[in-house]
Amino acid sequence: MIKRSFARYTIALSVSTIVSAATADAEPLTRLDDLIVSGDASYDSSKDVLNIAGSQPSGLFSSWFSKFSFCSDVGCLPGDKHRAQLINRWISRHGADRLEYGAVFDGVINTGRADPWRPRTHYRQGQQIDTNGQGDASIFEAISSGTSGLDPRSMPRGLAQSISDGGLHWRYVGPAGTDAKAVLGISGVIGPNGGRSWGIVNDLIMKPGAQRSFVAAMESDLGNESGHCELGRHSCYNIFLYGLSSFTSTALIAAGTPNKGPAKDYLFGLWLKGPNLIQDVSILDETESAIGLRFANGSHASGAIVDETSSPVSFHIAGSHSTASLLDTSKSANAILMNGQYGYSIINTQGAGGPGGSFALTIKSGQLVCFSGQNACFTYDTNKGTMKYVVDGQIVFSVDRSGNLRVKGKIMQGTRD
Repeated sequence: MIKRSFARYTIALSVSTIVSAATADAEPLTRLDDLIVSGDASYDSSKDVLNIAGSQPSGLFSSWFSKFSFCSDVGCLPGDKHRAQLINRWISRHGADRLEYGAVFDGVINTGRADPWRPRTHYRQGQQIDTNGQGDASIFEAISSGTSGLDPRSMPRGLAQSISDGGLHWRYVGPAGTDAKAVLGISGVIGPNGGRSWGIVNDLIMKPGAQRSFVAAMESDLGNESGHCELGRHSCYNIFLYGLSSFTSTALIAAGTPNKGPAKDYLFGLWLKGPNLIQDVSILDETESAIGLRFANGSHASGAIVDETSSPVSFHIAGSHSTASLLDTSKSANAILMNGQYGYSIINTQGAGGPGGSFALTIKSGQLVCFSGQNACFTYDTNKGTMKYVVDGQIVFSVDRSGNLRVKGKIMQGTRD
């Protein structure tokens, strides 16, 4: 144990030496068992716990197991209920003239480039490629300079140290993924005895009086200065969510709140803002899920979907649909309600094609097509084979399949009403 005292803090280091019996000729490893930097902490040897909950000292606390009993400023359970192996408790000190961080991981990634294999391409000696998504997902290195083969059949595969490819040879380096680098990596495993678990817990509490000009619980910035990223194998993402499951999980992204109201937690659920933010599609769904977009519960004061843009169309429906482009099975006052200002027509079917394009509107027997609200309507009686025109509930005229016409009033000749 090495202990050194400064003006306010005490630094204690516990160092041990590890020698592997299997590799006795290897150099021993030095392990830092304990690093404790604190201004005020009490140690209970019977419970092997260092209590820093009461004084809440700032500093770095590290141990080889969950030794430290603490209480976060965000909140905690009473007593010795919160333990941690590593704590970095930080309090800002400077005014608006300093940008301060509690912890910084600052890295530079400038090695590990492995481009995909391409036919009829010149590769220099020592250049590496990554065949993930192309061949057997491996890293290969060029033994000599030369030009690759004419088609993907020449792509290197296997574990050999000399693989012919057109005018050059490759050697197997390792599985794909070894070319990846990360400034910060976090991984964990939940065993059969594990309880409720989190990979990362991120809390940010705004206390009364906090400035609200800009507050973000988490920010992720991607700065692309290398050229446009295309959609495909080598893509650029700000946040990339991936699945590694053998079984189906509940949700890729889930958001909820314990808030009982009446105030809501947020104004917007998903906010995409700025004319230069998105180029092609704001939300792209290329899955094969049962439903692409579903509104299952809740009550929306204005509507489930409200379009206030100046786009050429509100809904552009393409593809192949076995049942219908729009299916409404709700219990609503109206299936479709039009209240806008239209420059040409409310419904335009002139561009419709295909076998069903000949029918602009189809309704079942007994349903009405009405004008002036519900005062004047047409309906068809399948049993009698009669088309009827009904005004204020009274049949004004009807015509059957044989062309027989029955009218309530007079039949008058002329072109004027």
